[in-house]
Amino acid sequence: GVSAMCPATAEADMYNVTSEIFRRHGCHMGMTQAYKFAGIHVEVGPQLSISPHFALARADLERVLPVPSKVTISTRSALVIEGDGEVVIRELDLDGALTITTSRGARVVIDGLRVRNRSWELKPLDNKEMEVAPEFLRIRGYKVVKHETLELVFAESGEHTVAGDRTVNPKRAAPVAEAASAPAAT
Repeated sequence: GVSAMCPATAEADMYNVTSEIFRRHGCHMGMTQAYKFAGIHVEVGPQLSISPHFALARADLERVLPVPSKVTISTRSALVIEGDGEVVIRELDLDGALTITTSRGARVVIDGLRVRNRSWELKPLDNKEMEVAPEFLRIRGYKVVKHETLELVFAESGEHTVAGDRTVNPKRAAPVAEAASAPAAT
């Protein structure tokens, strides 16, 4: 049949379409997982929210994901890329939540980054919560609980390379110092 048309399914569709674009490009993407929000069945895969500055066309994907076979994003992961800078993902193993924020003039290269954290949870609202929740949550039927997030913020222009293991990073902590100031790979 036809899926329900509501904010929860619309949001899931956006995540799933972006995930499918990454998959067709050659990235290893987690499959969708079944949820039930306010009585509506929703299939959600990795939560990807990608700035238009990242990639608008297939040719852009070739530039920003040059080795897609080295990009793995699990089902329970969230990846947010925002800002006016450039992000290139050469190698990423993501099983958790990662946000990358760039300013104009910043070029960030993710090259060998492995992220492991508790990620974000899509938590259905119970009846009591539905009665008191703000409208934007009631129409979705769920809230996002951000347990842990690796936040990488690049406010300085220039090239920044991020690599290595990041296993636990509280959701409001600044990125590890060397991640923001590491010299460019040669």
